Amino acid sequence: MQKGDLYKSKNKVFGSEENVIVQVMRTYDKRDIDPECPLSVAIVPMVQLVVWSGNQTGRVYSYNRGAFCRQYEKIAEA
Repeated sequence: MQKGDLYKSKNKVFGSEENVIVQVMRTYDKRDIDPECPLSVAIVPMVQLVVWSGNQTGRVYSYNRGAFCRQYEKIAEA
């Protein structure tokens, strides 16, 4: 998964839309700090994407990378 890669949704997303096309803007690691124990830090891999089709066109979203990989599949280059 790299910046600029295009992905298509496997299932319905954003309510009832199918075959939504998205583009990866960046991948990053988000820190998740437990408020009760500041020494406990989890690193959550994230992906930021922009939607190119459907009702949400132009909107930017951030997904947990694992959830993103289950929801979307990479579009093969022609």
